[in-house]
Amino acid sequence: MLVDTGTELDVTVGKGSRMFTVRASFTVVDLANPSYNGLIGRPLLTALRAIVSPLHLKMKFPTPGGVGEMTGDQKRGSKCYQLSIPRGLSKNDPPKRKRHEERYPGVMNIGETTKSERQDNDPKDSEIHKKGMPHEDLELVAVDNRRPDRVFRISTRLGEDHREALRALIKKYEEVFSWGPEDMPGMDKEKALHKMHVDPSFKLVKQKKINFSNDKNRAIQKEVEELVATKAIRELQFPKWITNVGVSPDSLG
Repeated sequence: MLVDTGTELDVTVGKGSRMFTVRASFTVVDLANPSYNGLIGRPLLTALRAIVSPLHLKMKFPTPGGVGEMTGDQKRGSKCYQLSIPRGLSKNDPPKRKRHEERYPGVMNIGETTKSERQDNDPKDSEIHKKGMPHEDLELVAVDNRRPDRVFRISTRLGEDHREALRALIKKYEEVFSWGPEDMPGMDKEKALHKMHVDPSFKLVKQKKINFSNDKNRAIQKEVEELVATKAIRELQFPKWITNVGVSPDSLG
């Protein structure tokens, strides 16, 4: 069946006496290697009054004959997914495959974790996380010539017309993207405001000033500068020393 974007068709789900029919509008999307024939969107799920459980690959919905049910096929879905993704391994010079790669050929892991040879039993040092690499060439698009580090990456597999339209769209909405905390406008104080629940009748307790080492002073200075730059804190002048800074081990690198 051939349909165009905006076409409305009757969709029947269920089996036997527990079937339900609704009218749905279709949107056609041009994809290179889709692993499915169609996606059920929110409007159709709402019309069906359906409840979906991704964990059980099952969808249930009310019908005049009782509760209807649709069940997914995990094996078939996995096979379709494998056929749709690009091959990440060369047939001419295949590397040594791992067990999971033999079961699912062509599947590229986003990140792998390997055991470290260190014996300090530190969970942060016992594993090494590798970053995933893109399986296709990417084009860098700079949105601001004054900030060359702020770039977007778009696929080179797209046609030139699509890429040009995407570049224009990105530059049009350049101000929408946040590159760091300093680009976020923050929340209106009328909506949410943090206050210290301190009884004003209590007298302040003055702590004895502590002299930190050079490494800790550098870590404190770096953290304070970052918080000031993001406007998370601001400088206040107190005539007396009130409290000391708490340094955590992570701040020391």
